[in-house]
Amino acid sequence: MKSGFVFVSAWMALSACGGKASVPAVYSDRPVASATPSQGAPLPTSLPPPSDTQSASVTTFEQGKTKNGIRVVVVQRNNLPIVDMAVMTDRGYAQQGEGPMKVLAESMILGSKTSPHERFSESRSYFGVYFDTNVLSGATLFTTRTLSPFTGSVFALLAQCIREPELDSDSIAESKTDFAREAVNERKSPPSNVARRLRIDMSGAQHPYSAVVGAETTGGLDKVALQQVYSASFSADHLAVLFVGNTTLAAALVMTERELGAFPKSVLPARPVVDPSVTAATATLIPKVGLAQASMKFGFVGVAASHADYYPLRVLSAYLGGKLNWKLRAGRGATYGASSSFGTRNGPAAFTITANVQNDRLGEALKIVHAEIDKIASDPVDEERLAKARRHVVISDSSLDTSSANEALDELANQIAVTGRPAPTAAELDAVRSIPASELKRVATRYLARSREHVVVEGDPALMGPLEGPVPFTHSND
Repeated sequence: MKSGFVFVSAWMALSACGGKASVPAVYSDRPVASATPSQGAPLPTSLPPPSDTQSASVTTFEQGKTKNGIRVVVVQRNNLPIVDMAVMTDRGYAQQGEGPMKVLAESMILGSKTSPHERFSESRSYFGVYFDTNVLSGATLFTTRTLSPFTGSVFALLAQCIREPELDSDSIAESKTDFAREAVNERKSPPSNVARRLRIDMSGAQHPYSAVVGAETTGGLDKVALQQVYSASFSADHLAVLFVGNTTLAAALVMTERELGAFPKSVLPARPVVDPSVTAATATLIPKVGLAQASMKFGFVGVAASHADYYPLRVLSAYLGGKLNWKLRAGRGATYGASSSFGTRNGPAAFTITANVQNDRLGEALKIVHAEIDKIASDPVDEERLAKARRHVVISDSSLDTSSANEALDELANQIAVTGRPAPTAAELDAVRSIPASELKRVATRYLARSREHVVVEGDPALMGPLEGPVPFTHSND
């Protein structure tokens, strides 16, 4: 949830600090030779064959711990005088519910005494700073970015929001209003509405996916209630402080010890874990008269990121998503795009298949998805597509060095939250390249069985034909 934004260009910030900015050579005004089609080597006429034999690119990071157990991780980048920072707790909406956790996180940033926005709107607005929060299933992040000369001062403000949250009535009211608006907007979006309903259908009684709820759950929240949520979500040995940019581990440890070294340890409630084998198939139709396109989403409960089948399922997702996109879009012209995804969580994650299709093609699309899942078990695996899928997973899991600093920070936090380590090892990535076709068949049969399938569609029933689900479809207006 975006909590606020204060921005001034790096050029102005450097000028305010007496620094000098220069135009990089690549942008200099020297003459550039005009290019013609005849210059240089001829353009290629075909793509090179796919290969997943290149060596893994493993992110270089350093890490340490404060005396009270806070983990500190640094990915050093010295090409720009910028530092992205985050303080993260390994508790999210799966423990406290989405509404309470989001209201708490935003209130911690907006508190009138500790609010960094108030401070930067006065004498230090040239810092070029933003503050943000992001509540995930199993983690909550408080992030900021600044120019490296101000890293210590800006981190001190971020740490104060964690260490001494004021939770005043005005910030709580504003945060509740923001969440209510977000919940209403989510209900208006068919893809979001379908995703929300799928999480509820996959929940059974206590699954973390069911913790995505409407604004009605935040109505009774006050300072006392939010302090209880805070106490159940923050402890020194459950915190991680992350830095990506122009700083060092030594400097990061000094800052963290100074600002959070006295943060207490406490026993937090355990995170919920659900056995994925207990789920039963469901099929839900959300009727929406007049909706131009129908949305559909399949879900299968998979495994945690620590499970041995995690990477085979990731490769299966990349393989199946490519086939479905080609089949539904290029082959049938029924959608602008289809995809599959296998999330990363510290508990059982959802393997999902998503597409928006024409209402009258929905029944056909459902049959195609089922047929393609069945073909993985019954037909030979396309080795060329499998090589692309393996390569896609390797690249996506070794991209911290090539992504932007804020994207790298998010990925660093996600890896720590769900796997316990900042980045995959070279051995892990090399093992992905060796996942054979037989493994795809095994995990597809085990996890994508029709008896474990959940599917939700939203569209205009009058325009739909018969719908094929794992069980008969039931209507829901929720």
